[in-house]
Amino acid sequence: MTWDESRTLAGSIGEYIAVARRGGATWYLGAMTNESSRTLSLPLSFLGSGTYTATVYADGTPGTSPFRTPVVVSTRTVTAADTLDVAMAPAGGQAVVLTPS
Repeated sequence: MTWDESRTLAGSIGEYIAVARRGGATWYLGAMTNESSRTLSLPLSFLGSGTYTATVYADGTPGTSPFRTPVVVSTRTVTAADTLDVAMAPAGGQAVVLTPS
């Protein structure tokens, strides 16, 4: 994939990272953390005008094995004025696809 635009949203070396990349009108947001669970509050100010559908792929409740964290998929409507709270399990992350509505 060739990206039209990339943005670093948050990060601390060895701790966590959150980036957003745009291909056409669709944005792809990815975040991951080290062994510490954490929640990042990420402003969506990089989005263009209008509304977007955010399809969120997030860490679910861990099962009996720490290496088999389920994925929970949800959707919501967002705009550039919103902030997305990204909750991550230890050694986990989130992926979000933001498509214009």
